Amino acid sequence: MINMIRAEKYRLTKTKGFYIFWGLILLIIGLDLATNSIGTIGLGIGIDEMVTYSKDIMFVMGNFNFYFLLLMPIFSIIIGEFTDRIVKNTISSATSKGRYFIYKYVICVGYGLLVFLVVNIGFYGLYIIIRPNNPRADFGLFLTRVMSQVPVILMLLSVFVMAAFLMRKGAAYNSVMILLPFLFEVILGICMNIPGLKNIDVLLKIVKYELSTVMYNLGGGIDPGAGYFRNVMIGCFAITVISFVIGYRSFKKREL
Repeated sequence: MINMIRAEKYRLTKTKGFYIFWGLILLIIGLDLATNSIGTIGLGIGIDEMVTYSKDIMFVMGNFNFYFLLLMPIFSIIIGEFTDRIVKNTISSATSKGRYFIYKYVICVGYGLLVFLVVNIGFYGLYIIIRPNNPRADFGLFLTRVMSQVPVILMLLSVFVMAAFLMRKGAAYNSVMILLPFLFEVILGICMNIPGLKNIDVLLKIVKYELSTVMYNLGGGIDPGAGYFRNVMIGCFAITVISFVIGYRSFKKREL
């Protein structure tokens, strides 16, 4: 177990991916602080509405960025070991397959949540220092909005871990986890601009619970009603549990 911890520390601090990961985060924060806009993407991002919020809240509303950012440490922690073909040796000499999965799951989820909180709180602190005269939300409100998004981030990390253990190869992992959501956003965006489709109830519900829209609403404290927050939390909990079970059971059954 000690050797596994040392290996994880090396992957998180000594590889090129670590510096690329944090370099991208610092670039996003720097651009956001230097401009009067927030660098984010997503179907549910209402740019015109965003300007009515203080910039720290705008940053939280744009946290859909973490979908793409948090793919990177999962890739390094899990896919890297499959690529280097050291998983079998680790399991045969140090631990069981079940314990190995749980260990990797806890490391990935813990690190991802830590990154999410550090980046958001760090942005708030830097915003106070760099823009002391600009309007900003009370820290209690800001933290409440950030914490409301934690179940979504936890769900994403759980799905990422499951996908990494199912696919095991970097090309497959990146293709599925990056290209499919992008295509989904594009297709859904096109449908929403077709007069005959954009008012269909099913499509409107899909948009309302689409990931970037959920992050936007939670960050801005926007409640569309009809038990929206409750439904989001239930959905996040269910997907988190299901993805953990699928990842755990499939890894235990598959040959290495």
